[in-house]
Amino acid sequence: MPFIFKLFPFGLTLGLLFQASAQIVINQPAIDRWMYPFNGTPGTRTVASTFSALPDPFSSTNLDDRMAQLLIKFDTAAAGIPAGQGVSAYRPESIRLKIRFADGANIIYDPTDDARLTMVANGPPDSDAGRPILLHGVGFRNAWTAQTFLENSPYSPSGPFGIRNAYAMGFDSNGIGRDLSKSVTQEIDDVPWAVGQIPTRAAGEAMVIYDWVEFDLRLSDPFIANYVKQGLNAGFIWLAVTSFHSTAQQSSQGFPGFFTKDHPEQALLGDVAPRLTIDFTPAPLVIESFQRFPASQEVEIRWAAQPGFVYQVWTSPDLRENSWTSLQSLTVPSAQTSVWRGASASPAAFFRISRSSP
Repeated sequence: MPFIFKLFPFGLTLGLLFQASAQIVINQPAIDRWMYPFNGTPGTRTVASTFSALPDPFSSTNLDDRMAQLLIKFDTAAAGIPAGQGVSAYRPESIRLKIRFADGANIIYDPTDDARLTMVANGPPDSDAGRPILLHGVGFRNAWTAQTFLENSPYSPSGPFGIRNAYAMGFDSNGIGRDLSKSVTQEIDDVPWAVGQIPTRAAGEAMVIYDWVEFDLRLSDPFIANYVKQGLNAGFIWLAVTSFHSTAQQSSQGFPGFFTKDHPEQALLGDVAPRLTIDFTPAPLVIESFQRFPASQEVEIRWAAQPGFVYQVWTSPDLRENSWTSLQSLTVPSAQTSVWRGASASPAAFFRISRSSP
């Protein structure tokens, strides 16, 4: 929405219209990495599964409770949300991840989180059937960062029994990120960022191939919301999908698998890769000053411009729908004050600045 200025002989009134909510849909991630210690084809697998070694923890070999994780990176800048605006400029309203079920016999849909103790040996029974699919953020270590970690980056510095370089991450009560790969054996009672929901299934039903599993991020949590804002400012968002489906060594049953962007069906039809929907309110345009110079019959407008947008200055003599004339169109390479100065012979005129994506 534009800012509209009305100029009078002895003063200025300013009308401000805030931009309505916008929505971005990203139909394919930049990265979807099956983060499993024995993954021989990192970054190119067509299906990524999630499972656990519990209830028999492999503490002696350093394998994790959340042994197989799916790490997903979405490029939000390329999708049309400009990066580098400053964390406070981003106002996400909702974020939904969707992943598509690819395989797994008799995987029971569980739409609720399970208590940690139900996953340990000799623990209390789970109150409902199945294990939920869980969503968290992603953390990095061993000199790897959210910017540098790639689909084919190493699992750890020392092979499959080392400490993983990228991992499902949650926050403690102070907002400090922590690795949740061993959350059960380390007795971490973490609340997931979202629990997967399947609108077409009732709890307790078996999942069916091509079911969409949906995750709505818990943005009411200030730490999660800030993680998202930092990601948008950087130009991308990392998310981690995990589950505690138990399995045995070298088994191919008992756990869910999900399509990745590398599956041939994605190239053919474009409908199976993970996808992200972001609803957000763009920050309002800030006008720093507006001046008229009677002697030269000119007007000067200064505003705070951000990279990634196209700004246009318009004028109209009377606000009629087809009366607006474009005076200038510009983009900026970095955050800065933009200035337009031009003729305004009439002491009564309307001006506006519009902002749009390229």
